[in-house]
Amino acid sequence: DTGADLSIGGPLSAAATQATVTDGMLVEAGDTALIEQEQVFIRQVSGNDLTLVRGVNGTSAVSHVDGLDVWTARPPAQVSEASLLVAGRLFTRGDNPLAVSAGSYGLGAPKSHAAIDPDAQRLLTPFRRLPLGAAA
Repeated sequence: DTGADLSIGGPLSAAATQATVTDGMLVEAGDTALIEQEQVFIRQVSGNDLTLVRGVNGTSAVSHVDGLDVWTARPPAQVSEASLLVAGRLFTRGDNPLAVSAGSYGLGAPKSHAAIDPDAQRLLTPFRRLPLGAAA
């Protein structure tokens, strides 16, 4: 729970793309928020006013009563860093036809490799799933 609640003074219609919350400092543009069962993408925050894309990630835009909690899920910093690191390296490889790609020299656009970038792997190791009965 972000601590921000819908504060519209009435219900939020399913077609609305603007909403007001009790404290806009508790959410950020770029967040995917959950209001009841609907996921919304927060495009912009201006004070306590939000611009939304409704019904994202396979959910449907529905009406909501005033005062509901606004939830967000933010990935851990290491996951965000690993994602940016891999995206940046793949982007750079596309510009350099002789770039080293996952231990082999490739020409042209990067190909998909099963091996994970070692720096990203180091960042993501604490988040790996262990098989049942395995110790960390």
